[in-house]
Order: sequence, then C-alpha cells, then structure tokens
Amino acid sequence: MGQEESSTEQKTEAESITTYFQNKNLTMIPIQSILPYLDLMISLDLTGNCINTLPSNIPNLRVLILASNKLTSIDNGLINPILTYTKLEVIDVSLNNLTVIPDQILQIRTLIRL
Repeated sequence: MGQEESSTEQKTEAESITTYFQNKNLTMIPIQSILPYLDLMISLDLTGNCINTLPSNIPNLRVLILASNKLTSIDNGLINPILTYTKLEVIDVSLNNLTVIPDQILQIRTLIRL
C-alpha cells in the first residue's frame, strides 16, 4: 500500500468537495481520510498512483480521475465500486496501459466522457 499518512487537499464549493490524492504512490484510498466527506464528494483525482481498488458508495461522485495509474486492466476491485457511483459522468483513465474497457463501464447510463 502507499503512503496512508498523506492527507487530501480539498476545495469546498457550495457543499461539494473535490478531493486530490495525486502522486502519492497509493494502491487504495485511505478511507479514513475521506469518510467524513463521502456524501459531499463530487470529484476524486487519483492521478499518478497505482490504484487497484476503490471504496464503494460515494453517492454524489461525478468525476473520477485514474490517469497515470499504471493500469493494464480494469478488474473487479475497480469495476464493482465504480458501478455504485450512480451519478458518475466522467472517468479519466488516460495515460495507462489499457487495451480494453469492460462492457460494464461502457454501459453506465450517466457517463458522458470516458
């Protein structure tokens, strides 16, 4: 696992939060750091990590950035939580080594941009 002691940087605008965990070498999000903000979180930027699992049920998440995470596939550790994000509009998986995007991701009805 990465550096759990890393804290989030947060911007709050009208009861919404964008959380940044950039370039922390994390494999998962230190859930204790974001737990109080889950209901308010609309954007989560995980650029430059090694994320292979995500927390479920971030109810208002609209933007998920997984750029530069050394992903070669999107497996159940990512797919299952992503499918719980019922308001998700944008998933950024740029600068990874993906050759296939799973059908489950492509069928997210709220998704505007991948």
